[in-house]
Amino acid sequence: MIVYNSLEVMNRNILIFVLFLCCGLTAVAQDDPPQGIVTKAVIIDGDTVPVFWIAEVRITAPITFKSKGQAITWTKLVKNVKRVYPYARLASKKMKEYNELLRPVESKRERKKMVNEMQDDLFAEFEQEVKSLTISQGKILVKLIDRETGYPTFDIIKEYKGSIMAGFWQIAGSIFGYNLKETYEPYGKDKEIETIVIMIENGTI
Repeated sequence: MIVYNSLEVMNRNILIFVLFLCCGLTAVAQDDPPQGIVTKAVIIDGDTVPVFWIAEVRITAPITFKSKGQAITWTKLVKNVKRVYPYARLASKKMKEYNELLRPVESKRERKKMVNEMQDDLFAEFEQEVKSLTISQGKILVKLIDRETGYPTFDIIKEYKGSIMAGFWQIAGSIFGYNLKETYEPYGKDKEIETIVIMIENGTI
């Protein structure tokens, strides 16, 4: 029981740590947003006409199953992806804010202090939510973080915490089957996850 609880705590801490590194701050002070929007425009017969680009919409083929077991596996994967996808989206958004806040800070000591403060804030906000994630969901989260940020989790840890820390968490994660160096392959081994993400974005599931 003690060993099981220790592994459970380690798994939870890995997920919280990964989410922290990718999300940065839980809240960022911002000025009041500007009124209206700014867009490109063209001149047609003396009139200024705004130009807008319509967001890409990807279509997926109907899902068919060869067996009941395959349907059950798919349903479980859908549930897991829907559970962690919002965290991956949050990671992409907050990582940009995180970088903006740290960019002007030149002092290594001040940067380290800021990172520690961010970590405390994120732990306080997300610990209870992340605690409920399963190992399977954690593996999907690692994949989707690469999808949304463009960087494997290992590279993100290395950037913000250094090579030694990245190596430590890679070893710790391997206990649960995590490979923090793994990259997302939407047209390969992660094709089913990609299909589910597209369906989520299209509002079909």
